[in-house]
Amino acid sequence: MCGAFEPIGGMAHGEWRVMGTAGSLVVIVGGCAAQAIGRGLSSSATACARYRFVDLPVHLRDLHDKASLEFISRASHVFAQLGGGTDVALIEAHAPPGCKIFTFPDVVLRSLWPFDSAYGYADEVAQARTAPAIRHFDGTLARLRKIEPDKKKRIQRYRDLDFPWAGHIKNVAAAQQCFLEKTDTLSPCKMGRFVSRTLRERQLFYNATHPSAAYFQELCTYCWTCLELPDTPGPLKGIDSWRDWSVPVHPGIARYLGVGWATETTRYYYRTMGEMTWDAWVEQYVEMFG
Repeated sequence: MCGAFEPIGGMAHGEWRVMGTAGSLVVIVGGCAAQAIGRGLSSSATACARYRFVDLPVHLRDLHDKASLEFISRASHVFAQLGGGTDVALIEAHAPPGCKIFTFPDVVLRSLWPFDSAYGYADEVAQARTAPAIRHFDGTLARLRKIEPDKKKRIQRYRDLDFPWAGHIKNVAAAQQCFLEKTDTLSPCKMGRFVSRTLRERQLFYNATHPSAAYFQELCTYCWTCLELPDTPGPLKGIDSWRDWSVPVHPGIARYLGVGWATETTRYYYRTMGEMTWDAWVEQYVEMFG
């Protein structure tokens, strides 16, 4: 990141630091995406020549506290993620006159992982384990555990999508497309259109809720344009934090969605388990949780 870190507002040393030392203050409010935007933009010498950046991740910091509101009160620009605890009305009420406020969406990609237990049938066996190596649980493997005791047959049934609820992937895919279209009506950012047009050729998410560098590069480009910076940003740094938690995509689901980069031989990296294909992932899941 360019520049130094400047404490603000009399905060204790090491807290609430701003990335960069010159120019107007840009505040980014939201979840993990806000942190990625802050890291990405502040890695550019061009951006830091005109602005300082601070991210306010609402899952870690209270947007209503004094320090957060002080940042907002000194901002020339605010980028606010819609949803997820971001109070846009609060930002508008505390932003100074002339501050430009832009919004960006909170995008998730359920269609590649429609059986993620966070969105449907929970895997209580896996969730009951203390600090398991796998922390992204699978609702279909949980259900198959109850109806198919033979592990090899269970894995084959999952591979073949041979279970009554397999058609759920169509419903999730349709709902996903509606969601992406809806996000583009709420924000001028148009990340929904970007995901719809790009997900078949490029890995835009590592799991249902955490995007890749390709996604964040596009999102930072939107912010770059809003900040009226020259040209377009080159490759930005610090925006690929979730690569080490890549959940393999079921090859059959990938084929249904026309996603060409996710096949039987595609290798993913999961920090606690190393590099593996989807088959290896399922085999280890079944071996670990039964």
